[in-house]
Amino acid sequence: MFPFRDKCSPANLFDKTLGVKNKSQQKRLAGKLHSNKPCFNAQIGLCPGVCAGTVSARDYARTIQHIKLFFEGRKSTLIASLKRDMKRAAKELRFEEASRIKKTLFALSHIQDIALLKQVLPRSSASVPHNSASFRIEAYDTAHISGTNTVGVMVVLENNEPKKSDYRKFKIRTSTNDDIASLREILSRRFTHTEWPMPNLLVIDGGKGQVNAAEKALAEWGIVIPVVGVVKDERHRPREIIGNMSARKNYERAILLANSEAHRFAIAYHRNMRRKIK
Repeated sequence: MFPFRDKCSPANLFDKTLGVKNKSQQKRLAGKLHSNKPCFNAQIGLCPGVCAGTVSARDYARTIQHIKLFFEGRKSTLIASLKRDMKRAAKELRFEEASRIKKTLFALSHIQDIALLKQVLPRSSASVPHNSASFRIEAYDTAHISGTNTVGVMVVLENNEPKKSDYRKFKIRTSTNDDIASLREILSRRFTHTEWPMPNLLVIDGGKGQVNAAEKALAEWGIVIPVVGVVKDERHRPREIIGNMSARKNYERAILLANSEAHRFAIAYHRNMRRKIK
């Protein structure tokens, strides 16, 4: 959400932009710094380009202030500041900047309270806590016939037990028979509900394409949750589990149960929809 400089060195004239308030002067100064080669983090979007001079010292100082507010737990203050920046950028016709800030605000709205950040699970390469006090698994599946009347569902397991009060149904609005597009729509709609408990693990019905799509969407929204996928054989029986290795090792039975329950729930929902249409 807030790219910052890690190990790279600032461009030579970077500090000279700090006292410049005029936007055109800032751009002229920044333009002189582009000869510096951007660091690796800048090339992948984790550094704003301090090393290459693509960001002014004033704008970078504002980013650092946002990070400080974030770790101080002053989320409401941070959101208010970002909203002001977004409106200002839109008013000045800097629509790309306004769009970037909007994405940051969306990500912030889906992050748990700062006091709970230490409990957020690491990325897929790391381990998943085993048999915690309240371990929530959410599984997703879709159902359709030749791409028509597509529906999606979310089922929930808490401590390996189905929690049917938290099951949810989704009528897919995406006018396509693309399973990946349908999955992204379901996840997008699910994570707009910040009042719902955040899951510790996502189970997707599908292979590498579906898992990658889910991980990409979560990354865009600033959400860090391990994802696994259940790959089926030609008879639609579980063939293998892919994705987060630690989750596969520690929660195999729960993953398969969640996937099976999601499939059952999706089929039942779709049949009910077809009856209503007839």
